[in-house]
Formats: sequence, structure tokens, C-alpha cells
Amino acid sequence: QARCAAFDAMEERLRRGEVAMPNHMGNMTAEQEEDLQKKVVKGKWQLAKEKALTDMLKEQALSFEEAFEKLQAATGYPKIEDFVSDFIRIEELNFHRFQYMHSLNMDIEKMEDEIRALQS
Repeated sequence: QARCAAFDAMEERLRRGEVAMPNHMGNMTAEQEEDLQKKVVKGKWQLAKEKALTDMLKEQALSFEEAFEKLQAATGYPKIEDFVSDFIRIEELNFHRFQYMHSLNMDIEKMEDEIRALQS
């Protein structure tokens, strides 16, 4: 944005005649001048695009900060790293419990099959 503002300020100063055109100006053909103008316009569009992306990333960062503040208030964790490591540890424990429960259910089904076989 600063570069774009600097270009705009220079254009304005040139327009008002506050600064002289550089000596190498005026030696361009109409085609070269047109190409240069296209490059300037393209550069301005690129700067505008980059500014929009920067603004979007700033908003996203603020959103993440707000979400973390809510998470911090709800959980009491001072650092996100602590929350994440505890969350992973608890998830791993839950997964092991699930595996154990599944194993017990398989044993129960096997025993029920054996009981039915003995009863027949």
C-alpha cells in the first residue's frame, strides 16, 4: 500500500509540475509508453490484490485469537500447546479404551456362541 501511495503521490506531483520529468522520458515510442502504462496498471492491481489478501489474513488472525481467548476462558489452559497436548493424550486414552471394549465385546460374542453350541 505504501508503494502504491508513493506512486500516486509522484504522479500527482508530476501532474502539478512540482517535479520535472526525468530526462529519459520523452524518448519512448507510443508503443513503449503504452506498454509502460499497462505495467503500471498491472502493478497497481497486484498491489491492491496483495493488500486485500493481507487484510483478509489479518481478519483471520484476529478470528483465531478470539477463538483461542474463548477456548482459554472455557478450559483454563494458559497456552494452546498445553490444551492440544492434553487433548491428544485424552484422545489416545479413549482410543485404547475403545479397543479394549471392542476386545471384550468380541470375547462376549465368542462365549455366547460357545454357550449356544453347548445348549444345542
